[in-house]
Amino acid sequence: MRLIDLKLRNFRGYRDDTPVLFENLTAFIGKNDAGKSTVLDALNIVLADGKVDAADICVHADHNDSMEIECGFAELPETLTLDSGSVTRLEDEYLVDAQGLLRLRWSWTVKKDDEGFVLGKQQVHAIALAPSNAGLSDLHDKKNADLKRLVKDAGLEADCDLTNNASLRQALWSKARLTGTLSLVETSVELTKEDGKSIFKQIQANLPLYVLFRADRPSTDQDAEVQDPMKIAVREALDALQDEIEVIKTCVREKSIAVANRTLDKLREFDPQLANSLTPSFAEPKLDTAFKLTLLGDDGIPVNKRGSGVRRLVLFSFFRAESERRQNSAGNRDIIYAVEEPETAQHPNFQRVVINTLRDLAEQDHCQVIVTTHVPGLAGLLPVASLRLVERGGSHSTGISSGSDDVYQKVVDTLGMIPDKRAQLLLCVEGPTDMASLRTFCHIYRQQHPSLICIETDPRVATVLLGGSTLQSWTAQHLLQHTNIREFHLYDRDMLLENGSYKYATAVSTVLDRKNGDTARLTKRREIENYLHPNAIDRIITPLVGHQVKVNFTQDDDVESVVAAAIPDQNGKPRKKLQRRDMKSWLNREVASAMTLDELKEVDADQEVLGWLKDISSMVLHGYAHKAE
Repeated sequence: MRLIDLKLRNFRGYRDDTPVLFENLTAFIGKNDAGKSTVLDALNIVLADGKVDAADICVHADHNDSMEIECGFAELPETLTLDSGSVTRLEDEYLVDAQGLLRLRWSWTVKKDDEGFVLGKQQVHAIALAPSNAGLSDLHDKKNADLKRLVKDAGLEADCDLTNNASLRQALWSKARLTGTLSLVETSVELTKEDGKSIFKQIQANLPLYVLFRADRPSTDQDAEVQDPMKIAVREALDALQDEIEVIKTCVREKSIAVANRTLDKLREFDPQLANSLTPSFAEPKLDTAFKLTLLGDDGIPVNKRGSGVRRLVLFSFFRAESERRQNSAGNRDIIYAVEEPETAQHPNFQRVVINTLRDLAEQDHCQVIVTTHVPGLAGLLPVASLRLVERGGSHSTGISSGSDDVYQKVVDTLGMIPDKRAQLLLCVEGPTDMASLRTFCHIYRQQHPSLICIETDPRVATVLLGGSTLQSWTAQHLLQHTNIREFHLYDRDMLLENGSYKYATAVSTVLDRKNGDTARLTKRREIENYLHPNAIDRIITPLVGHQVKVNFTQDDDVESVVAAAIPDQNGKPRKKLQRRDMKSWLNREVASAMTLDELKEVDADQEVLGWLKDISSMVLHGYAHKAE
């Protein structure tokens, strides 16, 4: 399942219904204490069984109200198995909304007494387009005997399996559908009784795994995680072997007590009173201190003696590795990585590495990434479409906004969008895959042209990912004009409009019309994938699919579709993914990285790509670029 949206009500700083949309990568931007971490904590409560208590109730909540956390999910499981003989679908159970989404609402009653707020028992409902007819609207709450009685009264015993509750419900609903009397309205279906409870248990087994990497992990010198992140690995290993350890401890306890009792028996021969006053007591061993694991550098210095930034990187890497292990053991369920302030204790160069890693994760199939930050440096490294601005409102409630010109301007005005003060050029591209190929092309060309600056590591170049509806905002509004930093825009020539012009041609013209030193280019080929060499595609894809792959394409072909058609799946359909990752990602990362200098020069015979890189370098070094054609 994929998380689509979240709505909070009376939860901490969020009093009124506060909705927020999620992408594959979603970044919450805001000042300290604005309410960013609250979003992550709310998801932790409903997706990872996090703790909830009265302190989570919004202090401005009304008496006798409720606290609610609501999530919408897409990409639902095809079937749910309630027991060995009962298979059903969420759609058939009328548990999806009008858009086909599964919308779950966790709620707690809120009451106030003389000592403060009191939190009631948790309830779970599906907000769905469900039957409202009398006798048909509460079938999930009924036991098998009650359902069979309804079916018998309706004369439907021959139309269903009387031992299968799902079949009984379908028979009753189907009759109403056939007679045209079934009335569907948006309502809440309780999932805490009878079969509703069984259905929710199966839903939980399909919800995304949610793993939260907190900014405020223990940070004192005495904390094990700070002293040595590898102590977590030892603790995780011991947890996984708990059953075996209990067997060993029981055996050792029994044998050692037996030795003690034999000793006491012999002692009684000398002094019965003394022997009777002594009782064997077995102390539980602290195994987490009995084992030690560390990582040593080439210089022999253990990681626990390195700087806090290095320790945090190791801790974050452990977090990722353990999350992937959990995902694989759970049958490759969807997974949500939630990371608080990934920039903490990191040099700007490492911030880039961390964010690039998170962006790569967000491109993988079945993965979503959520980050929070209040630092301008991180905001400037994120795709614009991923930004969510978190602000304290004037009506005792927090607001989250996105997707409009005003929001992007607020983000710029409030935090800034420049990674650090060293930035002299904004490199604006449509998305992360375009950026990946362009950076790789730069690395390859620098073998022959070392004077080119490295657009990936040079701090003077800041990348801004545009695309979709955000592109118009950034080009037309020129949101960063107050910084006086030059901009280089590069957009694909992949969408021809009915009027004969290309989709992004207007954006290019808008940038060029500024006449302030900013420049923009429209690719001469369809898109960035058309600058890949077919031989590199063959070398990378062939081992993955187990047979020789040969592709050919022109500068106007959709390369992704060409490759997908060349490697059909077992059903003969074009394969859109390889090893859980989109084909586009494979092409712009692995294939681009596999190209040789000669192959790039052959594809770029007119030196178009080389020209972009030279202009970028010139703008950084000299403040100007060649005039665009």
